[in-house]
Amino acid sequence: SMVCAILLERPGLRALERKRLQRDRNTLAKVRRHLAHLIQEDAQAYHTLVRAMRTRKGIPRAREKAIGCPLRICEEAAGASRIMRVLGRRTGPYLGSDIQAGRALLRGAFESAFVTAEVNLRGGDGNRDAIRVRKRLIRLRSLLES
Repeated sequence: SMVCAILLERPGLRALERKRLQRDRNTLAKVRRHLAHLIQEDAQAYHTLVRAMRTRKGIPRAREKAIGCPLRICEEAAGASRIMRVLGRRTGPYLGSDIQAGRALLRGAFESAFVTAEVNLRGGDGNRDAIRVRKRLIRLRSLLES
């Protein structure tokens, strides 16, 4: 969103380009806020799962949350990375380094959430939902890397 703000200050921007940059800036700012919220939600989901496993009560629901939250982190990171990849094509080397740094941070968030989801999936019973989630994670990883 910072790169978008800098690009929006450039003189002579066409209306369509200005609109696209404003949209990307708003989307990336929203993703940043959402990821911050998901980090807290993921920590709570972990504590809920640990408590459920200790008491042997509510494990399926707790596991579902402990998988769903990191999956949403992966979705957000992949989507933001895609926006930043396109944005990077419109920048020079100085702003390009900010794009690369941001994408590296998103890859780190993605990989951390990916591993968390995978670990939490292992404790499940291998049902169709687990297979669907694994396929979704693999598709998201390919989006992130493209």
